Amino acid sequence: MGRKLAIVFGGVSTGFVLLLAMALSWPAPSTEGEFTLNYNPTEWPEVGPDGEYETRNGDRLPLRVYGESEAETALILLHGISIYGFYFDEMATYLADQSAIRVYVPDLRGHGYAAGPRGDIDYEEQLVDDVADLAAHVRAELPQARVIMGGHSGGGGLAVRFAGNDQSEGIDGYLLVAPALGMDAPSTNVDFGGLFKVRLPRVIALRLFNAVGVDALDGLDVLYMTYPEKRLRERMVLTYSWRYAKGFAPPNYAAALESIDVPLLLVAGSEDEVFDAEQYPSIIEEHAPGGEVVIKPGYNHFADVLNKQEVLEIYAAWLEGFE
Repeated sequence: MGRKLAIVFGGVSTGFVLLLAMALSWPAPSTEGEFTLNYNPTEWPEVGPDGEYETRNGDRLPLRVYGESEAETALILLHGISIYGFYFDEMATYLADQSAIRVYVPDLRGHGYAAGPRGDIDYEEQLVDDVADLAAHVRAELPQARVIMGGHSGGGGLAVRFAGNDQSEGIDGYLLVAPALGMDAPSTNVDFGGLFKVRLPRVIALRLFNAVGVDALDGLDVLYMTYPEKRLRERMVLTYSWRYAKGFAPPNYAAALESIDVPLLLVAGSEDEVFDAEQYPSIIEEHAPGGEVVIKPGYNHFADVLNKQEVLEIYAAWLEGFE
């Protein structure tokens, strides 16, 4: 009987290993077809970095800086997945000019002008560590200033993830623009509006490995952008590793939001192509009741909530409240 059980369990174990191997090697999904954008990223001017900041491991990451060094409010703007900091130029210029604040726009590790592997990081929390190092850089440069952490889409999710980390002490407010709050958030659509495709069998296998403490395979690609070729910019990232995909959004959006005890403004458009913006008010009411939510009728996920005059005025007025 014992021998039979050993044979059975051995067979089950072998079969399970084979299933995991098949899941890990499952073909990448097709990215053919066009994700419908209401803007063309190639039409926005290329604005490269004019500075840099040093991270704790000695790397130097690109940085765009707007506004005067005497400003009493500093805003950090974190970009979304695939893209990089250039697309904040109009928003950052307006806020620096109209609100007399200093705006810092990095290219996150693995993006844009940043050196190193594209769409990958060394460990899951590295993006949060990089953001903490940037916040320290800003405080050292502007010791008199209040520091506001902001971000759009995936960058908004990273700002929320940062808020839930013990390195976020000293941040005076959060500006979230159509943020990615994670897979378990009500605002997250199952297919993200078709913006990217997921290698789901591989994700399932990697989750199982992570559950037993194995993360050696977290550098495998799992996320594939579906931008049509004609809309690509040279520096956009099209593929993400598992650890990078995990590193952007908060692992527990509710707990991260509940940890925020400073002013918060969330702005999104009712016609957001990627997220279900109608869910944002109830999310903030439940988990960050002191926060403010503005849903602009007819606005989309990209250019509208970043550059339209009406939202720029909303951001400026909110930021001026810190003076």
